[in-house]
Amino acid sequence: MEKITFSKPVVITGANGSTAFQDVMWKDINFTGTGTLSATCMNNLSMKGCYSEQPITFTFVNVNWSYIESSQLQGSLSITM
Repeated sequence: MEKITFSKPVVITGANGSTAFQDVMWKDINFTGTGTLSATCMNNLSMKGCYSEQPITFTFVNVNWSYIESSQLQGSLSITM
């Protein structure tokens, strides 16, 4: 996905205990208002040039690997395997 603004929570959930989503790549994604990101059960989450305008929560659970480049993510980041 590219050049999208989320103002509500985004929840991505694969099958329990698997990495059902293989490669999720986001570029120039903005989070505003009450936008949050919760990603569960995926192989790869890449975020390039992403921005959150206020402190929001980013939660990654059972994500095999993640790549964050040139992004300004305000708020908390939680990563659990």
